[in-house]
Amino acid sequence: MVPLEAATLTGLQKTTVPAIVTTPAGASPAFNFTLSRNAPAIFTKNAAGTGDALAFDAYFKPVSTVGTDAIVVYATGLGPTNPAASTGSLGAAAEPLNRVVDLVSVEIGQGVAAVLYAGLAPGMQGIYQLNLMPNPVLGNALTLWAGNYLSTPVTVPVAAGANVSNATGSIDGLYPASGAMA
Repeated sequence: MVPLEAATLTGLQKTTVPAIVTTPAGASPAFNFTLSRNAPAIFTKNAAGTGDALAFDAYFKPVSTVGTDAIVVYATGLGPTNPAASTGSLGAAAEPLNRVVDLVSVEIGQGVAAVLYAGLAPGMQGIYQLNLMPNPVLGNALTLWAGNYLSTPVTVPVAAGANVSNATGSIDGLYPASGAMA
């Protein structure tokens, strides 16, 4: 986990910081990496940031189908919070909760979901929780915007017949007429 105090950035600003691993055998050479204010990613079942999102209902039971009820997903890289979090501290379990400062937007199945809560997950370190209210779901893609950055799309389970984004077919009879319509 990158320490929250590693850099203070605004907007699209980026910075390079060194990382050094120290063990009883000595210290590694510095490895430089780039930090940005936001780098959203959604936690998934395969732990690789692809495939099915870890999605839960209001009782924190895994969701078998996303419909119109609220869901909970977990993410990383959503940036600073208010009140500010510090490295090594857990997300507040009572008000004031550590809500994200930057704008967060979520699309589920091609519809913008209402973000009911976006902040550090209570009792967890460095993990953000998103409480979402889906709008009508027309597909199984879930994407997350934090600040000016977009996450890698992941999927959520949807009811049979609700995923219309992957429909295929053909049309005959376009102008100029062709085939049987000619």
